[in-house]
Amino acid sequence: MQEKEQAAPSFPEGVLPPGFLKAWGLQAPALRGPKADLTVGRIVRAGIETADAEGLGSLTMARVARVLGYTTMSLYRHVESKDELLVLMQDAAYGSPPPVSATGWRDRAMEWAENVSARYRRHAWVLDIPISHMPSTPGQLKWLEQLLGALRETGLSSPDKLGAALMISNVVATTSRLERDLAMNPVNLTDEGGDAYVRALFSVLDPAVFPEILSVFGDPEMGASSDPGYEIHFALPRALDGIERLMEHRAASRPD
Repeated sequence: MQEKEQAAPSFPEGVLPPGFLKAWGLQAPALRGPKADLTVGRIVRAGIETADAEGLGSLTMARVARVLGYTTMSLYRHVESKDELLVLMQDAAYGSPPPVSATGWRDRAMEWAENVSARYRRHAWVLDIPISHMPSTPGQLKWLEQLLGALRETGLSSPDKLGAALMISNVVATTSRLERDLAMNPVNLTDEGGDAYVRALFSVLDPAVFPEILSVFGDPEMGASSDPGYEIHFALPRALDGIERLMEHRAASRPD
């Protein structure tokens, strides 16, 4: 996140998230007064440390102020609201994506997804921030730029390419949220927990009412996966299969 003074453009209210100008360094920081040594960057880092350690539910302006040793009102000289702080924290948590080394759009998209998933594991609270705006801050847009770059060779139209990028992003977020939530109760990820769950189902479900559930969970091939990213490794390739089908459909529908 940058902190430099430039002429700030104006936009219609609600189009962009609070903190947009700060994230892009288009709003000058507070430089005068006894609290001038308190910066947006310091506030954002303290917010991230708090959310990493205690979750998003623990995050308040007062809590961050206590971590920094300032009054809550001092923070408002630099960050206008908690919503603005969340935007800046989210952008800093994403940061810049690592380089993608894979070749081929599918492998590049998979590597991109693995990198995003790793970022979610590091800052799991990002998954709890409601989506109220399109990606518009530096960190988010750098990740989107990289994914769109991976999809360039698909030959899809711009609307299709953006739609594919958003679908991939949503698959990663959904599966990462599931992985995180299941891990909150570690027994879910063990063979013992899986076996106990199946026994519980068989003890209460009527085969005449739930034949498919009992058939699936009674299959010997079912079992707890040792792959912590099983969900994403199953779901994302199916989404990429769909993109390939779309590529084939678009190619077949083009006039010769």
